Amino acid sequence: MVNRAILVGHLGRNPELRQVGGQPFCVLSVATSRRWTDRASGERRQESEWHRVEVWGGLAEQCGQNLAVGRLVYLEGRLETEWWTDKTSGLQRQRVKVVAHAVRFLGQRTGPSPGSTQFGMSEGARLTELRQPQEPVGAPNPVPPPDGDSFEALPTI
Repeated sequence: MVNRAILVGHLGRNPELRQVGGQPFCVLSVATSRRWTDRASGERRQESEWHRVEVWGGLAEQCGQNLAVGRLVYLEGRLETEWWTDKTSGLQRQRVKVVAHAVRFLGQRTGPSPGSTQFGMSEGARLTELRQPQEPVGAPNPVPPPDGDSFEALPTI
């Protein structure tokens, strides 16, 4: 069986870096979009989806130091469903998240002003990849990655 998620999107807010059980932990909010033409009206449509992405270990520290709102990223990881009981209502809640093992910075914010919503590859932007050690596909009972995370800078494009 395969549980693999690949996302390319923009960060909706700055990374939240903290310690959980003595290990670095980072939460990313990533927006992905799809575009299509409505057959009935001929209008161009766009739909955005927001994803909670969790990153652990040294990779989490690198994301916290190098990412910011608006940054375009490529993420690889696995889907995980989280269950909890809401303290106020007592209802059972759930959410699906991505636990990332690889993060690639695809570009820097470009545009005429800091508040611009235009993003993409700026000329001379560095392409950087951060990757956790790979776990075997379909490995039972995955554990958080160890601190021996690798950080690899790729060539300038």
